[in-house]
Amino acid sequence: MRERTALVVTAAVAAVSISIALLLARTTGVTYDEPPYLGFSWAYLHGGPKGAVREYPPVLSYLRGAALAAVGASAPAPPPGLVSGAVEPHVFGQLFLFYNRVPPQTLLFAGRAAGLLLFAVLLFALRAWGGIFALAFAAFEPNLLAHSSLATTDGGFTALFVASLALWELSPAAAGAVGGLALGSKATGMILPFIFRFAGRKRLKSVLTACSWYVAVA
Repeated sequence: MRERTALVVTAAVAAVSISIALLLARTTGVTYDEPPYLGFSWAYLHGGPKGAVREYPPVLSYLRGAALAAVGASAPAPPPGLVSGAVEPHVFGQLFLFYNRVPPQTLLFAGRAAGLLLFAVLLFALRAWGGIFALAFAAFEPNLLAHSSLATTDGGFTALFVASLALWELSPAAAGAVGGLALGSKATGMILPFIFRFAGRKRLKSVLTACSWYVAVA
């Protein structure tokens, strides 16, 4: 009976939290950094301004790029008179979002959907790792809700970072692999090997296993 109650509470808290994040993703206007993130996420899969894709981490960019491709996003059609050549990232992002065959609202929500998916991963990881209290705390934390509903890196990186730590006791290899994905989402992920080294009482072999998978995936 107690387990069933915990399951119902978990499902209810997660459903309400994801609904709030979904509402934010639908109603929040475009922010300053989202257009270049969207533009270069699409460019990762289809090509874009030479060298520019290096400015944006690959893991979340590929995930957003897949979502943008699913809604039929196309190359931006620059307005007449714009000189072609090296394009500043924010300019390319604005062109991609507002001079596309797909409406800006559709592109924006498709890019944000990747963050919503990872927000669900974050909630699941926190529930498994820290229990219902940790889930409830994260589910209604304003910063997590805000960043997870945007097409940027912070929300997705947080989800992968926490998921890596949550997997540590279960499987060092899995923790290292997800940690590599976190590093591929934001440079801050480079601190995970140090956390692996000093977390709990794992043997050195487990730490080396986690770090080898971390490096391999990153």
